[in-house]
Amino acid sequence: MGCDGRLGMAYRWMFGVTHGLRGPWSEDVILLVRSAYGAAVRLGSASPLAKSSTSSHHRWFWRQLWKSKTPGKSKHLIWRAYHNILPTRANLFQRHILSTPVCPVCQQMEEDVSHALWGCPYARDVWSLTSPRLQKSVVSAADFSHIARYLFWRLSKDERHQWVTISWALWAARNKFVFDGFLMPPAKVVEVGNNLWGDFRGVSVRSGVLP
Repeated sequence: MGCDGRLGMAYRWMFGVTHGLRGPWSEDVILLVRSAYGAAVRLGSASPLAKSSTSSHHRWFWRQLWKSKTPGKSKHLIWRAYHNILPTRANLFQRHILSTPVCPVCQQMEEDVSHALWGCPYARDVWSLTSPRLQKSVVSAADFSHIARYLFWRLSKDERHQWVTISWALWAARNKFVFDGFLMPPAKVVEVGNNLWGDFRGVSVRSGVLP
């Protein structure tokens, strides 16, 4: 694969434009993703959105997120969730695209970002199968950014990585239900998220990115 093809693959991987929940990641794609994320951070620092988040707790969270040893597409998912720009039912309802904001999975509450990735009964079933400290984290907030900062403060480095990649798998599972009508078992969501992190870490170790 030529350089342009690998770069395109890196950007598609970073922004989650891939088919399926898993895929082979070569060492050169890993390195390209890291470079692409560096460029994204530099561009983001000059944007109005970035300038609006100048408080110390926002800066601390962003430093920890960008430094986390997780796939770019999972970091980007958290970035979008943090800024409330995921296409949840609530966001699409506010833009007059959908006629209801109710969660498509539980059919009980409005589906905002916090509900989809943390508060939904389906999401709670997923998190109940993770590490003890993550499953016992009790935080209730309408703003997902508060949840994200709390978890990064509370969790160990490896638990943060698990939260980031399982969040990506949870959102992917939600989309599969919305578009295909199939709801993945919570244990499978955890498996997909853990495999995502494990595969990324394996490639990173082989390429010398991680010790």
